[in-house]
Amino acid sequence: MYLLMFIILVGSCLSQENSNPLVKCPVLRYADGCSVPNHLPAPYKDTFQPACNRHDLCYKCGQQYGWNRQICDKEFYLDMQKFCADTTLPAICHLNAAIYYEAVKLLGGSSYSSLSPELCQNPCVIPYAKPVSFVSHSVVEHQVDAVLQKWELNKNHVDKLTMSFRNVANQTETPSDVASRVLTDILTNKRLKSVDV
Repeated sequence: MYLLMFIILVGSCLSQENSNPLVKCPVLRYADGCSVPNHLPAPYKDTFQPACNRHDLCYKCGQQYGWNRQICDKEFYLDMQKFCADTTLPAICHLNAAIYYEAVKLLGGSSYSSLSPELCQNPCVIPYAKPVSFVSHSVVEHQVDAVLQKWELNKNHVDKLTMSFRNVANQTETPSDVASRVLTDILTNKRLKSVDV
């Protein structure tokens, strides 16, 4: 009886997996989740992984379908916002979404493909990576600014933090150097005051 239950369970899982056309989509190999230098731990990295994968494919196949970087980045932010709704601390999640968004704007240029690979011609890309939002880029920029202002941050602060991660990736600073400098900067400037979360 247990063997029969096991066979039914495995068969059910396999049939569900095979029924998903994206499982067989060869372009998915270009999606690597939320890339953080030196695999440093990053808040909400697991929460945002589906949004990061979709963003990776938007960057890789954008030229093929006319999705520019700005469109891909906007969709990325809006996707992360959706995932924040299901978290226990949505205000902190929204802050991290704003930081991820600013980071890809600052550092994502080299990842956006000027020429889409042949694999992007596969029709499985469209249902997975196609930007679907009708929200304008300026509305997204305003939302990001509002989130950062709530935490008394601005885009310059986020850019400094993002460049610090790049320094760690280039091995010009250690993670503890960056953490110490950022913590000292926050405490010295008292940028983060108590915020209702």
